[in-house]
Amino acid sequence: MKDRHLFLFGGGPPMTDQLAHKFSLLVEEGPIVILYLKRNNMGIEEYSSIYTEPIVKHVPKQEFILLQLKQRYSEGEIECLYKASAVIIGGGNSVKYQQYVVQTEVGEVLKRLYAQGTPLAGHSAGALIVPDTCVISAADNEERVVLFKEGLGLLSNLVLSVHYLEWQEEEHLKQSLEMLDAPEGYGIAEQSGVYIRNEQLETAEGYVHVQRSSYS
Repeated sequence: MKDRHLFLFGGGPPMTDQLAHKFSLLVEEGPIVILYLKRNNMGIEEYSSIYTEPIVKHVPKQEFILLQLKQRYSEGEIECLYKASAVIIGGGNSVKYQQYVVQTEVGEVLKRLYAQGTPLAGHSAGALIVPDTCVISAADNEERVVLFKEGLGLLSNLVLSVHYLEWQEEEHLKQSLEMLDAPEGYGIAEQSGVYIRNEQLETAEGYVHVQRSSYS
């Protein structure tokens, strides 16, 4: 049985240096698929290098496929995702990432890939959707309240908080642990990340705060 690999970052791309190197070493032959949310004022071609450059630095000939997130996907797009050697989930509107990944067939594909040992990476919103529960901060949605939504379920009993220092999310993380009766949470700052192997924290780079509940 292959190991399972998650790389979760507290802000948008690029990946941090050490974790990008580790991610690159785990990627087998085939394209890396980048899942992204369309921006109103900029095409993905204008900023895709911010995703790819940290990996190309270590694997110069690595192939990438850009797949836009949406409500429905073609058979070709799903087939393309199944053939990924690794997947990177971008950042942006957390509510839409939860809708377009967790609530669509893309979510089921990612679960299968992860179980098969395909490395998955998530930036900001792309990290928040990974646990059982996707906790979206009040600073991160139009309703300005904390939202608890279904996640991919790749991590259990864990709460994630992104932009942890920049958004001053200490109380948010503590309260979310209490609300979900979860034993542990990670507050990940921008330009910081974690590598989780087989659902266990193995490496952190940058500023990562581990918050444990008062009863754990």
